[in-house]
Amino acid sequence: MLLGLRRLQGSRAADVAAVVGLAGLVPFVRVAVVDLIVGVRAADRAEMDALSEQYDDIPGALYWEAGPLLFQIGLFALLVLLAVRRRVPAWSPVALVLGFAALMADLDLLPLGALLFGVALGPVVRTPRRVSAASTRTG
Repeated sequence: MLLGLRRLQGSRAADVAAVVGLAGLVPFVRVAVVDLIVGVRAADRAEMDALSEQYDDIPGALYWEAGPLLFQIGLFALLVLLAVRRRVPAWSPVALVLGFAALMADLDLLPLGALLFGVALGPVVRTPRRVSAASTRTG
């Protein structure tokens, strides 16, 4: 996804945003997986907190804590660059931020966050088709 967005933008800023996003991809996925595991295993909030601490005691804690933010920043920057070039609507990066905010607020908002991600990235999915269709009509 990050590399696809970078290809749509094709600038030095997009290259930097993609590298930042890729640097945070693994810790972002790790946080999501750990949250899901803890949520399934725990009976209540106290047990969730206790189980979460087991996963927090790993080497490189700063990277694992700050890493997910790198993914979010990189993805947001790529969408902003595309919005500036009018390849996606201006509300697309806003929907992405709202999706991340929903996830950070409460995991019970996961369906809302996923919906907002779909809304944010939906125009990107349609963009290559429109470009391809336009190029076949003119070519």
